[in-house]
Amino acid sequence: MNRRITPNMMWSLGYGYYIGNDNAASFNDYSAHMISTGLQIRF
Repeated sequence: MNRRITPNMMWSLGYGYYIGNDNAASFNDYSAHMISTGLQIRF
């Protein structure tokens, strides 16, 4: 998701959900949520 705050400033937000499976031993299986954000300023 991107949001333009002013003509030269933009804010971004991202979300992801990841699942990892280890077929050999199953000790390294995981699921994870990821959130990222950024601010871009142009001048």
